Amino acid sequence: MRSSISNSVTLRVETLFSESKYLRSRYPREVLAAQTSSPLRGEVLQRIKDLGGNLQWVFFDNPLFYGSYYSGENACQLPLSAVLTNLLSQLPIIKSIFPNVRIGDIEGIAPPNVPDWLDRLKSFVDMYRQATGSNFAALRVDTGGFQGDWRDNLIAFSQLAAQEGIPFGIIYQGTNQGSRSLTA
Repeated sequence: MRSSISNSVTLRVETLFSESKYLRSRYPREVLAAQTSSPLRGEVLQRIKDLGGNLQWVFFDNPLFYGSYYSGENACQLPLSAVLTNLLSQLPIIKSIFPNVRIGDIEGIAPPNVPDWLDRLKSFVDMYRQATGSNFAALRVDTGGFQGDWRDNLIAFSQLAAQEGIPFGIIYQGTNQGSRSLTA
């Protein structure tokens, strides 16, 4: 008698903003062809499901930064509506395979060249809600090394998430360059 073992794998996936010229300038074309032109391709998602994976979360990684804020070489600098259109175009394939997946957004705080970043983030969140009929399932702030006036910006980001009724979290990358005080 053959026994059946049920795979019960829960996954969270981050995906990149797929129209980022910035990314195209930094990575070989072959890498991007697999990763950013179709960030979560249907065959990859189907393979996850076929192997017993249960994709519960997809986090879009800095779509506002790479799609709109970034001002360096090969910058897209797209309007918010174009960034949202790009993100929304990826949802049907994701939801066709994992209909209960939760969609989250990861953004950095206060790019120095974008003084109205919080207003833009709020607009982006509102536009997402209007387009999908629901909030992002979560907002995460990518601290990116805590530059500038990070304490006030982190608080403002968390307050925005609270006002919108969206769970909030922090992504913090440590450093091997010695300790820094993170006390407020």
